[in-house]
Amino acid sequence: MIPINSFAKELLQSKLEVAGVFRVILPANHTYGDVNIKKAGFLYVVRGESEFVCDGVPYLLKAGDVLHGMKNMHLKYRTGTDSEFDYYLINYSLMDYKYHSSSLLHQSFVLNTGLNPDTLAKLAALHSLSMDPGSMSSLGVYASFFQLLHDTLVDFRLQSERNSRSDMIEESKAFLHAHYMEPLTLTMLADRYSVSNGFFSAQFRKHTGISPIDYLLQFRINRAKEMLVTKKYTVREIAKKVGYTDAYYFSRLFKKYTGVAPSHIIDNGLS
Repeated sequence: MIPINSFAKELLQSKLEVAGVFRVILPANHTYGDVNIKKAGFLYVVRGESEFVCDGVPYLLKAGDVLHGMKNMHLKYRTGTDSEFDYYLINYSLMDYKYHSSSLLHQSFVLNTGLNPDTLAKLAALHSLSMDPGSMSSLGVYASFFQLLHDTLVDFRLQSERNSRSDMIEESKAFLHAHYMEPLTLTMLADRYSVSNGFFSAQFRKHTGISPIDYLLQFRINRAKEMLVTKKYTVREIAKKVGYTDAYYFSRLFKKYTGVAPSHIIDNGLS
């Protein structure tokens, strides 16, 4: 993940000048390159998909992605087959800026920000301003560009947090699938990610529509059904296999959620 604070600090310390703002629409299924990029810039994808190869490193870009390309890099790209590739390109120059080995301004990378309608409006306004001659317009371009960069970094941070939460839930579901037979609790699940019970439960419900404990219960019931129809195990054995030491409690729970007793399925199947 790009260290946002470090990048923001570099931007503040640099003497950056906007060298051009362009709206580009490329046809689908076309290959371009090898091109030597003379100016650094930010490419904001509005529509479509394309694979960009920057100095040998491939990036698959889609709407909502922002590619930072460094000066003098070699670029090849191929647009997707389904639609045109639509983007804004903002070129910039750095005045009297000395790169250090880890400088992010001297690297290519992608920020996944999501397709924010406010960002699209600001890109269109910046593009319009850049075509209007005069000092006031130049000042407006400078101010609008830095506001756009600020919003871009904020959107990236928020999108990264959303992705991280989604990953947490997917990993939790996989954990439940593998350990459903163990005596799991909400606290145990939340502690795996060092978050509170309330936060974990709210995020889980947001992504799945049910609480983590209800998800576990339903998964156990479904596994129990699979074992019941085989007629290889007693109700007591199946109860233990899905995490319940008390067969009577398991039977009551099973009937509550399915409408029939476990023994009914052993005798009659699922019909």
